[in-house]
Amino acid sequence: MSKQQLSQMINNLINDKPEQASTALHDYLAAKMQEVAGIKENYGSHDDKDLGELVDAYLDQEGIHSFESDRGVRSLEKLFRALNSNYRDIRDFLADNSGASEAIVEWIKSTNIQEWKENLESVVGSDDDQEDEDDEDYR
Repeated sequence: MSKQQLSQMINNLINDKPEQASTALHDYLAAKMQEVAGIKENYGSHDDKDLGELVDAYLDQEGIHSFESDRGVRSLEKLFRALNSNYRDIRDFLADNSGASEAIVEWIKSTNIQEWKENLESVVGSDDDQEDEDDEDYR
């Protein structure tokens, strides 16, 4: 546990947020006791959580609350590395998870951002242009 995490846990105790502090303190002490005892297993502290809850817990633990700008991308890449140490960056994650790429494309389609629409219109030819290109391929 980092100094920042310990500081946050202490602040939660001081600022009368015992639920947050208690959970963090429990997890910290359980991990330390297991470490000292040489126990690799995690006796139930996260076994009952699904992946979504674990991701949320990780983001809270790391103080990640936004994915805006370059800092947000770095935070996202930090999450990817926590998921799999082979993911060095977003490229590695996307290369290994085609569903994520598909989800991004679907999100882009759903946004209806005018600038993106105009940019694509300038590079996507009309149906007539496509027929002309097809004719050229056969020559």
